[in-house]
Amino acid sequence: MQIVEARCTHCELTAVLPSIPDFVIDDNGKYIPLKYPGERQILEDVLGEGYDPKSLAERLVTYIPVACAACKTQFGLDIKKEAPQCSTCDSEDIYIITQYIEKTCPLCKEGVIKSTVL
Repeated sequence: MQIVEARCTHCELTAVLPSIPDFVIDDNGKYIPLKYPGERQILEDVLGEGYDPKSLAERLVTYIPVACAACKTQFGLDIKKEAPQCSTCDSEDIYIITQYIEKTCPLCKEGVIKSTVL
């Protein structure tokens, strides 16, 4: 598993970007953490052996690191299932941090988002 840290060269913006989904949702709606190594076994335990790939896509939750332009809060958002709205101030002015790697920071407008493999 590769983990990447994205960090602004000027302000406090920092995000850790894992390369696997964070959770799988079981039959009761409970979020089960996917841990590496062993994520394949967790998926089989939750979804059953020989699970349907279509079912898998619907039950995976991947939190993408985002930042709110209004209040500067950073949080994870499952952009496939959740509205792009700040969990702190309800603003919809949300930036997906990964889209700004090697570009000007969307929060401070002065630094550049740099990435490092951890």
